[in-house]
Amino acid sequence: MNVKFNEDHFLAEGSSLTRCSSHVNKDTQIRRFMSFFGASPLVCAMVWNILSHKQLHPAATRPLYLLCAFLFLRQYSVEAVNHAITGLDEKTFRHWCWKYVQLMAFELNLVSDNIFVPSCKSLRRFRCC
Repeated sequence: MNVKFNEDHFLAEGSSLTRCSSHVNKDTQIRRFMSFFGASPLVCAMVWNILSHKQLHPAATRPLYLLCAFLFLRQYSVEAVNHAITGLDEKTFRHWCWKYVQLMAFELNLVSDNIFVPSCKSLRRFRCC
């Protein structure tokens, strides 16, 4: 999948998972997004677009599946909780979550010991952590 998405798309997708109304100001939406996913919508969009540019996305993927990986790395919740948050069944969540965790770890070098670690010094201006 070679489709690019911007941070607003990820913010909207993430806000639907965090049940954050679009009436809430954008700073609050971003703060809630970051507390849920451990990265800003801009970082999520950057990761998505890098994977798109390198043509590394699995077939039939969606931005929601990348958010599943970020959610897993941030929350490390049991499968029933992940299901309640995302609406995906446990097997689907696990399948896509690990595909993206592996892509981020081995292709982008962003994951270490199950912790999302972008080079925070270079991404600090993007509010990754």
